[in-house]
Amino acid sequence: MTRKTSSILKALAVAAASVLAAPVWASDDVVRIAVWGGSPGTAYRTFGEVFTAKTGIPVEVYEMPSANAAIIAADGAPEFNIGVVTGFEVAQLRERGMLREFTQDQLPSMQDYPEDLRLVNEAGDKFVGVPVYYIFYGIGYNTDIATAEDFSSWQSLIDPKWKNRTSVTRPVFMSVYDLTLFSFLNGGDETNIDPGIPFLRKVLENALTVYASMGSFNSMLAQGEIVAGPYYSSVNLLSVQDPSTNFRVTLPDEGGLLLPYAVVQPAGTPESAAAQSFMEFMASTEAQSMLSEYTYLPMNPKATISPAFEEFLGMSPADLIDRLFQPDWNIIAAQQEERVRLVEQIIGEMGL
Repeated sequence: MTRKTSSILKALAVAAASVLAAPVWASDDVVRIAVWGGSPGTAYRTFGEVFTAKTGIPVEVYEMPSANAAIIAADGAPEFNIGVVTGFEVAQLRERGMLREFTQDQLPSMQDYPEDLRLVNEAGDKFVGVPVYYIFYGIGYNTDIATAEDFSSWQSLIDPKWKNRTSVTRPVFMSVYDLTLFSFLNGGDETNIDPGIPFLRKVLENALTVYASMGSFNSMLAQGEIVAGPYYSSVNLLSVQDPSTNFRVTLPDEGGLLLPYAVVQPAGTPESAAAQSFMEFMASTEAQSMLSEYTYLPMNPKATISPAFEEFLGMSPADLIDRLFQPDWNIIAAQQEERVRLVEQIIGEMGL
């Protein structure tokens, strides 16, 4: 891990500790969820309310910058028993041995998932998490200045027309998402990233800046300081809530990257029937069919989305998932330190 990556994790862990007032483990009859703030926190409060109504089990939701960082900082034994993390973070935690494992009998709804969507241990015989929803990595753009057609291809990001009018994310994320996607687009994959490096350089040559946070990217897009950049489709929730929002994310013709989000139970927390029950609930079609309100897409293939959301997407979930690359996050996690250094070096050479 680079010093920069390590410092980011430490800072997030400190922030998480300040947000989460440590509860005292009295029994296993409470579900304590660590999740990001904003719409993810709102969504999990809704899930918690429905789950409590069904089971009588209380649910507490704690918003923090990173459940993953908090789990690592606590050596796998944080003061919450459910963490909401990305697919890449599941791979990081699995590699560190920080996730509780479950059998098919313990999580029966996982039988609905095809093998390529399951999160399993190294042996492949137990689950290390429940994939709940996914978003995609596409191109965010300002709708006052450009159209979806302007960014119907990833090649648009290297078009001289947009020179100094795009932005890119930080190395810790670029090494995981952008470099991986660009490798797929140019004949490589998560194992062979060499084909993606020349295209990454070209994208960086066209970029004005490296954005520090999603908030700063949203602000730059809204104000027209930039026109576009690789971004997360979850921002489309803003367009659904407020049609006057002047930016959104489109999926280029070549496809995008599927970014899964999951619930996990840290290995060092007490065994909890309540937490296990909540994980099974989150794997169910009932829970995942509630995701449309937040512009999240269900990972359980049997779950449904609202007709309005499907119209907003312009395609069915099945058609969408067919257009998304699904890398092996375990391979990426194992190579992260080296790839962060590579991206930092390239960014430094570009003077960004």
